[in-house]
Amino acid sequence: MEDEIISDFKFSDDIVQYTSQLSPKELVLQDSLDNIIVDKDLPVILVVEDNEQLRSFFKNLLIKDYKVLEAENGKEGLIKAQKHIPDLIISDVIMPEMVGTELCAQIKQNISTSHIPVILLTARTSLIYKFEGLESGADDYISKPFNIAEFKLRVKNLLESTQRLKDKFSSETGLLPNELTVSTLDENLLKKAMDIVEENIANIEFDIPSFCRELGVSRTILFSKIKAWTNFTPNEFINEIRLKRAALYLEKYEMNISEVSYKVGFRDPKYFSKCFQKKYGETPSKYGKKFSRNYTE
Repeated sequence: MEDEIISDFKFSDDIVQYTSQLSPKELVLQDSLDNIIVDKDLPVILVVEDNEQLRSFFKNLLIKDYKVLEAENGKEGLIKAQKHIPDLIISDVIMPEMVGTELCAQIKQNISTSHIPVILLTARTSLIYKFEGLESGADDYISKPFNIAEFKLRVKNLLESTQRLKDKFSSETGLLPNELTVSTLDENLLKKAMDIVEENIANIEFDIPSFCRELGVSRTILFSKIKAWTNFTPNEFINEIRLKRAALYLEKYEMNISEVSYKVGFRDPKYFSKCFQKKYGETPSKYGKKFSRNYTE
């Protein structure tokens, strides 16, 4: 890829263009170690950049608000992405071992990582190269050098957008898989997952091993993908779909609470009522009466 490196590449990576935007207090650089063990509640960002000084600078920008992992080339970045499953990847394009667009393409084509948003950074400003980045599945594309305030805002907005997709699953009823995912691979897998749960909606024997087997993924992949799409565990995901179906039954059909609970796969009507009230803030019978139905506990 040496022939792809343009003459102003080093200039575009000159750290002075970034440090000049910060105050002296903001220029205290962190060490180069991954801070993966710090504050488990923070989102994890993987920074893939072959320029060590610039990589350290990017980490310094982000470390106050995120856990930051580092990789010095695309090959190492792919290994770390598959190992740690970060919430976001920020990658340079021109790097040794593996360029950023290839890293992005492999991230989006691998079922274990396809849900991870990717921001590509490059000095190349030609539209054809931006198209190349977007075609690889990148979620955003930023040309270097960039404005630091804008960069941090775009990182924040992309992570918040991902969180909003997760929140939509629990707050809305008639969602389509493409409203909750960022890749075609994930869209198809989520559609299949939803279909499987719907097909087993009344099956009280339906469990996680059955779910994995029908979806064709390992237990580890099932947990990581469901968590990435909805922020739920697989069991919570199943119950969420069951409770949404129960709400529809209560709205549209003449059934008592026991009938509804069995029809959506709950063994115990009392436990069903407890789960329903926790989600909807009222008992199933009270919920049903709003739709002129006479339900009984």
